Amino acid sequence: MEFIAGLQSIEKRSELTPENLVWLENVFRRSVGGNGEIRLEDFKGIVLSKNQFFVERVFNIFDKDDNGSISLQEFIDAMHQFAGQSPDDKIKFLFKVYDIDGDGLIQEKELQHVMRACMDENGMTFDENEVDELTGALFTDALIEGQNGITFEALKAQLTKHEGLLQNLSISIDRWLVPPKPNKKNNFLGSGGCFPHQLSGPYIRNNLQFLSFYIAYIAISVALLLTRSHTYWEAKELDGSRNWYTIIARASGQVLNFNSMLVLLVMCRTSITKLREVGSSIILPLDKHIYFHKIIGRFIFVYSIIHTLMHLINFAVNVTPDPVTYLIVNNITPESMNPPPRNGSYSFSDWIFTSSPGLFGLTGGLANPTGVALIAILSIMILCSMTWVRKGGYFEIFYWSHLLYILYWILLILHGPNFWKWFIFPAILFAAEKVYRVFNSLSQKGKTWVSTGIILPSKVVSLVIKRPPSFGFQPGDYIFINIPSIAMFEWHPFTISSAPEQSDVVTLHIRVVGQWTRRLYEYFEQEQKRLEVQIQGGRAEDPYTTYERIQSSLAHATERVRKTSTSLLSTTKRLEENNNIHSTRGSADLEKRIKERIQRREELMRQRESMLMNTEGPGALGEHHLAPEIKLVSRSFRYMRRKPTIISYKPPEAIMEESESKLNLVGSSVGCQELTLDQVCDNNNSSPLNHTSISRENSTNYVRLNKPLVVYIDGPFGAPTSQIFRAHHAVLIGTGIGVTPFASILQSIMLRYWQARNTCPKCSYSWTNDLSSSVLHLRKVDFFWINRDQRSFEWFVKLLSQLEIEQAEQGGAMERFLDMHMYITSALQKTDMKAVGLQLALDLLHKKSKRDLITGLKTRTNAGRPNWDKVFKGIYEENKGKVTVFFCGSPQLGKILKLKCDEFGFEYRKENF
Repeated sequence: MEFIAGLQSIEKRSELTPENLVWLENVFRRSVGGNGEIRLEDFKGIVLSKNQFFVERVFNIFDKDDNGSISLQEFIDAMHQFAGQSPDDKIKFLFKVYDIDGDGLIQEKELQHVMRACMDENGMTFDENEVDELTGALFTDALIEGQNGITFEALKAQLTKHEGLLQNLSISIDRWLVPPKPNKKNNFLGSGGCFPHQLSGPYIRNNLQFLSFYIAYIAISVALLLTRSHTYWEAKELDGSRNWYTIIARASGQVLNFNSMLVLLVMCRTSITKLREVGSSIILPLDKHIYFHKIIGRFIFVYSIIHTLMHLINFAVNVTPDPVTYLIVNNITPESMNPPPRNGSYSFSDWIFTSSPGLFGLTGGLANPTGVALIAILSIMILCSMTWVRKGGYFEIFYWSHLLYILYWILLILHGPNFWKWFIFPAILFAAEKVYRVFNSLSQKGKTWVSTGIILPSKVVSLVIKRPPSFGFQPGDYIFINIPSIAMFEWHPFTISSAPEQSDVVTLHIRVVGQWTRRLYEYFEQEQKRLEVQIQGGRAEDPYTTYERIQSSLAHATERVRKTSTSLLSTTKRLEENNNIHSTRGSADLEKRIKERIQRREELMRQRESMLMNTEGPGALGEHHLAPEIKLVSRSFRYMRRKPTIISYKPPEAIMEESESKLNLVGSSVGCQELTLDQVCDNNNSSPLNHTSISRENSTNYVRLNKPLVVYIDGPFGAPTSQIFRAHHAVLIGTGIGVTPFASILQSIMLRYWQARNTCPKCSYSWTNDLSSSVLHLRKVDFFWINRDQRSFEWFVKLLSQLEIEQAEQGGAMERFLDMHMYITSALQKTDMKAVGLQLALDLLHKKSKRDLITGLKTRTNAGRPNWDKVFKGIYEENKGKVTVFFCGSPQLGKILKLKCDEFGFEYRKENF
């Protein structure tokens, strides 16, 4: 499977056809100035580039007469020269771009300039040393001995080393320089012609559970429509003709009873999780329960509109004019009917908006006014449930409006006299679940606190939560959390990113997408700002300043110990000389005791100095005084270029014992004196760290606050990825923060692998024979992570690095078990002229150091997006058993993967909330 990581989406070569020429000429004419020529400023509007370097270089190449503008003829000539021609023409164009001064040689400084432009174009950032390393690697590899720079032949030889690179190098003008033509829209049946994809054989085979349930649902709905229509088939209008308004209204009302029951049943999350645990997902589409909830909700709205319109027409045409005759012709015997008002009859508005007539409903007269309220509630709930509301940053509107479901069912019971018969079982089940979930979330099983919060790149917040006792979950499960400090009554779902085998903590990674997540992000930002204010105000100390102060104090204390040692030795010698000690044995004992005391003090100083110095970065206070969960978190960020600030909260029991939790890193006793950190700070005219403790390890800030951040947990609930260990060949595909369920899965795989290792008691050699007992049916895992930029990889690198280390060192089953594939979509592929230099340099460094410069992993990060046809073909040819694709990410990619899974016969499971 190693070749899969290098599979890229390579576009077909496009020659400069007459049609393309006409298109390019039109682009040119739209961009020309008043004199019919393109200036540099106009040219910038044509060239698709993020960096001025490439724009200016191409402009200079096109401007053959160096007059500062490009004529139409120069434009077309340049395109004919370079577009879709031989590899040598492509290399000439590339060489002209890289040879900035035009002397026929690419100097190292010029290559470094090109490298920086490529970095900007690809959305990447490296420090100065890394840029020098990249430039040096490519320059040294391409340089011919005896030359001062890279010649055309040397560049050609360098590019020829990479098979297929020259053939696919994308410098065709109509594809690289000019905006593409607008794509023609496909018809709703797709590109496959007039046959819908949903009726194809592969789709049906891969969606039998879903289709069976859906067909059963439609069949029950149709059956209810027909039976209810038959019951009211003899309904009459005032003139004795068949009353179609009543027939349609009653039939749709019966289907509404069924749907209003089912929409609640499919959201019994706890029951669905239990069904998933016992393997019922084999016959029931449990992964689709939220999808069915949405579909049923839409049907409810449609049937409600039909039901309401038919009743309104019937009341206007038949009931309002003569209610008594209407009752007689339809053989309706009311239990009671209020007498009409003095004017002799009820108006249409009386019948619809009031209960004055006393007819229809569970309680006489409530059917129509409750119906009006129901349609209003439904309209609000449907409108606020739209995708653009839920995922457009207004999740809270969806959340609060959806709580109207309580009022909806109460009114529905009052509206229809028979609805309670449909509703009683789902209502009891749902209520029991609610009571169970509320009790758990408020008890010791659900009430806990956030021990650590970290702000990560790409607007992501990581929460490390103290794991409640008896809280069990499966990899990929999700929970609802409530943080009263953020919002008192709001609960939001998030996937657990830690493994079940981690008994102490539960971690969540939350991306800012709505108001609640934004408030959470701002909460930790404010904690950082408050810390900065404390530092500026002198109530807390900058970690570096604190470190230097402690180091200085340690030096002074060490010097005092040494002076004391010298003084004690000289004192001993004087006592021996002046007092003429005759007892040699007593003198030796005294000297021995003094020396031992001095050695103990010096050793104490060395140990305490080591506590400050024995860390991975300068200015560090070390991990010795940090809580275990902070140590775990801090180590997970050691590979990040920019270390995040870790805000740690003291647990409730620590606050109760505040007097025993004061920081005391340094102490020494000289004579009868005890030197503490508080005294060190006092001696330097600074405030001790009493209320907020700050430390730094490997340039990572730790802020420990004396207040617990309480969180309530509701769950866990099963998700599609919970079935990972029931698959044979699992393909995990995540985009951005969608990697969180797979973080849990990969950590669980690694921990299970450690548990399955055998160790020789004599030589301590470790090996793993078989993982089947730990991972059930799972034979192979392919992990794909697709990110927009390089910083998005950083927070997850630690786990991936551990997995790589295990594979490399242990080999065996683990080495054949997991393949990882990383993609960065902001980067252009190697076949693009604006990326070829950087990608070649990255390849050379990866080959040399066996590390990827983008992520620090052994796995080479691929530029662009995967070519899913080639990827899936490679997976199919591995023949590791039935393939199941687990996806969490953007809906657009989800649609593509779903089609590909149907095409290759893979099972497809997508995360839904």
